[in-house]
Amino acid sequence: MTADPLISFIRVGRIKTRFWALGDSGTPVLLLHGLGDSADIWKHNIKALAASHRVFAPDWVGFTDKPDIEYTPEVFLRFIQDFMSACGIERCHLVGHSLGGGLALKYALTHPGRVEKLVLVSSASLGPEVTWPLRLSTLPFLGPWALHPTRRILSIFFRRLVYDPDVITGDFVDLRYRLLLPRENRRALLTVLRSLLTIRGVRPHILNPVLTSLGRIRNPTLIIWGTYDRILPLSHAYRAKADIPGATLHIFEKCGHMPNFEYPGKFNDLVTAFLEG
Repeated sequence: MTADPLISFIRVGRIKTRFWALGDSGTPVLLLHGLGDSADIWKHNIKALAASHRVFAPDWVGFTDKPDIEYTPEVFLRFIQDFMSACGIERCHLVGHSLGGGLALKYALTHPGRVEKLVLVSSASLGPEVTWPLRLSTLPFLGPWALHPTRRILSIFFRRLVYDPDVITGDFVDLRYRLLLPRENRRALLTVLRSLLTIRGVRPHILNPVLTSLGRIRNPTLIIWGTYDRILPLSHAYRAKADIPGATLHIFEKCGHMPNFEYPGKFNDLVTAFLEG
């Protein structure tokens, strides 16, 4: 029987990072969470994937330690590189959700030799469109207010992220509320948002180099999306399927932005089969 994940801290460059780890054999799997979340979003997936892999799920830079820096994609890509080095990982499978998917995609383009297989879950960086609440959060004055919500408003927001609102429990909301409570956390999140988005959507200088390079990806790629994703539209999944050579697309019916959380059993079976295939 697979043990429970071990939560540890590691020094990644000058950054202290919390991460989950489980498994002692097989190709390493690196799980990359999305914007405004933490490694905890993978809690229903780590144990299943660790049955045949060494699994690592770090908090992004800016989510454990919050250095006062400009959070550009290059900073996050360097974080992936440094985290892999700190954990002794030479080559791994990358599984990224939302922002984590966009950064996994960009890392596979810049470091193809260090990525075995690629799993993009409701991934960013596949189109300019993104939900209006995130765009509005980039505006002066509105951003700081929007990122300091009550538990009730936060509950409403996260219930929009899924098809079945009953999967968003009080514990789920409380954890995300605690993440946003410290001022330095909100400042870091707002800095990340504004570095990636404007009121018009994803910044072109970030998006365009990825979109024009999708045809260069040679890593086996699985794209996973929900039909009711209100954060990033399903059309992005079809674009990725068309442009990434040999990519496989799996669409979850009656599912929102978090397939790994809303349908963990089916998600785990799907990803495990793909990684082992």
